[in-house]
Amino acid sequence: MKKIYSMLDYKDYLEDAESYMEEYDEAGDINEIASALCHDDWQNFYYEVLKEYFKKHVCLAQGSIGRWDGTSYGGSVIENMGDFMDLLEDCWYIELYDDNGFLQVEGIHHDGRVGFRLRELNENGLNWYRDYAWDADDQKVLRYLGSNFCSGKTNIEWCL
Repeated sequence: MKKIYSMLDYKDYLEDAESYMEEYDEAGDINEIASALCHDDWQNFYYEVLKEYFKKHVCLAQGSIGRWDGTSYGGSVIENMGDFMDLLEDCWYIELYDDNGFLQVEGIHHDGRVGFRLRELNENGLNWYRDYAWDADDQKVLRYLGSNFCSGKTNIEWCL
């Protein structure tokens, strides 16, 4: 699994933070500046890459969420950036991975971890979802759309 981005890796930005402090004659905590630069990369990735991706693609997210009453498993269809961000609501930290062509997303929040893999719906999956999913129970939708017949690797190579 190849790491694309991690808010936890702000120490990778220490050199950039030092340059920033020198260039702007800035005083302060270098770790805070490195963390801010790391967060800026998330904002840039969010606006420039993921938002554009979800304008063109519908995905199935399958994974788990740690909650106060234990870990729950399930999934959701992601039709836009708002749906994607809803899965990361309340997350303090976010990590993105390329897992053999699939986008794997990990988050940390006050009750535990969120982890899900995105599978892009192909034409068969998209047609089935739009025509029949409203009449099926949630588990059937997740099982059917999760099949190789309906979904596959996320088309994210261009953004890595």
